[in-house]
Amino acid sequence: MKRINVVGVSGSGKSTFSRALAEAMGIPYIEMDDLFWQPDWQQPDDETFYATLRSALEPDVWVLDGNYARTMPIKWERADTVIWWMLTSYRKVRARYLAVMASNEHDHLRFIYITSPAQARAIVANAKTDHN
Repeated sequence: MKRINVVGVSGSGKSTFSRALAEAMGIPYIEMDDLFWQPDWQQPDDETFYATLRSALEPDVWVLDGNYARTMPIKWERADTVIWWMLTSYRKVRARYLAVMASNEHDHLRFIYITSPAQARAIVANAKTDHN
């Protein structure tokens, strides 16, 4: 695990987990909301957003926190692992991600499904051991 995208429902603890994982591994934490939102909550056009995202993902290691489904081709091209934060889920989101993850378009990715706080803690603990 070197380039990790953590996806899941907003407000579920995804960002807290992502920060802890990045810190445990000693690698950069990237929050997609920080890349997206401009001053005064202005939204960039997609071309600007995609360029900002591509630039942020240039390093060899990172934990990327965020969904933005329209960016899957960009972020998953460089990712090697997708962690799906499933502590809470909405049917529509769950169905969309299951379909995308099942496609052989993403065979290069390792998908990890987190379904409990204990599992999340174990992943962070193992990341400290595996990466140091």
